[in-house]
Amino acid sequence: SENSYLNKVLLYIHRSFFAQAMIDDPVNPLRSQYAPSFLATYRSSAHILKCIREEFELLPELSSRFWSGWTFAFSAAVSEHYLHYIGAKFLIL
Repeated sequence: SENSYLNKVLLYIHRSFFAQAMIDDPVNPLRSQYAPSFLATYRSSAHILKCIREEFELLPELSSRFWSGWTFAFSAAVSEHYLHYIGAKFLIL
């Protein structure tokens, strides 16, 4: 869908700034000047992972053959993993 393409583009554009936000403030990237990109990456990652899961549930054999969706899903999963990691650190502290 059009929204899926938009989120893939947003992830591609903002992921380097997402990384810079993590470098600037690993404990709370929202304090970085790149916080808008950090949030855009989070939102697009969540949407991409939701879409890839829905596609796989609907047509598992067919969707597993299209590598482009899985490429973006991998990037989105790495971003989501980091968010869960720092979220767990906040709970521990």
